[in-house]
Amino acid sequence: MVQIKDFDTLLEATRQQPETFQLLFVFAKSALPPEHTEEEAERFKSGLGGELTPMMCVDKTLDELTGFKALALEAEKLFIDWQMVFCGALPGGIGVPPSKEAIDDALKNMVQAIQFGGDMSGYLIFDKNGDPIRIV
Repeated sequence: MVQIKDFDTLLEATRQQPETFQLLFVFAKSALPPEHTEEEAERFKSGLGGELTPMMCVDKTLDELTGFKALALEAEKLFIDWQMVFCGALPGGIGVPPSKEAIDDALKNMVQAIQFGGDMSGYLIFDKNGDPIRIV
């Protein structure tokens, strides 16, 4: 079993599975809510707190991914203002990718979990450098 510690080991682990996976990505940023307190503003300045806003989502096959730098560069070309990317993996069958409907539903669920503070334990999160982030 591969220990997933970065984006490359995520790709490696997913490629080792018998099922065909679609990787799902939601690019997000953190911002202060409009009605924030002074204490919330201070925490935010120190790198804590804020609310997450999904900015863009995309799905990719494993063949479309060469590494984190290429994914980040593509995102930068499409949308510059992101701080982190949430990653999920959606299995299809053996040799069969997940359906377009399943992909769309999974991306919608990811976006909603990020927007409304839902369960994000099933996602890996990376910063712009590809370093893992843990949200507490």
